Amino acid sequence: MTIESKDLVERYGLDLWAYTPLLTGAYEHPERPLPEAYRHPGTDNRLTVLRRWSDSLAMKPSQVVLALLNAQQPDHHPDRGRQQRHSAH
Repeated sequence: MTIESKDLVERYGLDLWAYTPLLTGAYEHPERPLPEAYRHPGTDNRLTVLRRWSDSLAMKPSQVVLALLNAQQPDHHPDRGRQQRHSAH
């Protein structure tokens, strides 16, 4: 989410939906490459931290991602209905 989109959502009282928040299971399955749009110089470090953090909380990485998403303001609504069946496991 950009600063501009956050401002727009807050200003007009819109709902913000996160499309593909679980990246088709890539958080749970390191062997699945992230889509190119999500790869940048900090990606590998962030994924390492996410996995360490989820291990310390005894949670799956995707659970941590959804918890962080749900804790943000304005409210985000994960669009889980479009996830592929295999990514929900």
